[in-house]
Amino acid sequence: MTDIANSFGLLRLPGSIVFGDGTRSSIARTVATLGHRALVVCDPFLSSCEAFTQLLEELEALDVVVTVDTKVVPELPIGVVEEAIERAGLTRPQVIVGFGGGSALDLAKLIALGLAHALEATGAATAIAQALVGATTPLGPLALLTGVYVLALGTASLLTNAAAAALVFPIAITAARAAELDPRPFAITVALAASAAFATPVGSNAILLVHGPGGYRYRDFTRVGLPLNALCLAVVLVAVPLIWPLAPA
Repeated sequence: MTDIANSFGLLRLPGSIVFGDGTRSSIARTVATLGHRALVVCDPFLSSCEAFTQLLEELEALDVVVTVDTKVVPELPIGVVEEAIERAGLTRPQVIVGFGGGSALDLAKLIALGLAHALEATGAATAIAQALVGATTPLGPLALLTGVYVLALGTASLLTNAAAAALVFPIAITAARAAELDPRPFAITVALAASAAFATPVGSNAILLVHGPGGYRYRDFTRVGLPLNALCLAVVLVAVPLIWPLAPA
């Protein structure tokens, strides 16, 4: 479990959530307090809007060296994420800004994780998978499926559903193969768990958008979300093995 904790050390809940009229104008000042090299991730459509241009001008006025990555696509294939991490590695940004919709925000978070941990390149995915298999083998295949679900759910609660799925998927597949089980139910479990992060407002970009304007507090999501998480876990542990047997055909 120590390997898992170390590999996901970057994941943490945000210290503050800023919202409301005029919030965009505070981005440049916030970035400047965090570092002098910034990567701004934005989709091609929004990169031509006035607000984006103003952001770049404000960053440059504060002596922040800015690199822009607009190679954002919907649903973020793994190849796109890997290429973005590689490009970011050339400039080593101290701050990464996601500007725009869900895919841009997800890619910004994944770039930050990739630069900090490089899961595949460092073999951390294999180490985490082996730790999961080792911890759950005495309890049986269903325990491993539970571990994968909890890992994906926890990651989605700190990032977003798409980012969590992209991050945990290779771990789940590696764990299934190491345990000589069918990878399909583990892939399905990752997808379901990543979409069931109800206990924090950051699990979904849509939820995050209504967090401030709706006057919600963190504990509002936790109070309602934790029971829902438990219910979804129970349903997955019953339904997934029935539809996709854990043992290979």
